[in-house]
Amino acid sequence: MHTQGERHARLLERIIQEGIRSGEFRAVDPKMAAHAILGMCNWLYQWYSPGGRLSPEGIARIFSDLALRGLAAPTKREQK
Repeated sequence: MHTQGERHARLLERIIQEGIRSGEFRAVDPKMAAHAILGMCNWLYQWYSPGGRLSPEGIARIFSDLALRGLAAPTKREQK
């Protein structure tokens, strides 16, 4: 039986694989990318401070930008 964390990792890995197949994401190791994204999110509790300079929404925007821009395939303009 798999833990909930393992199920989340496998789901994210499948999402990344599909993104690679469709050309939305660049070719990366899907398992490593999934673990990197989950690790980034799961470590948040170690350093997050409710009184800090970023709100949870601000952190979510930064995390999603890092994850998606890190996976996005280069545009035709960027390939020139």
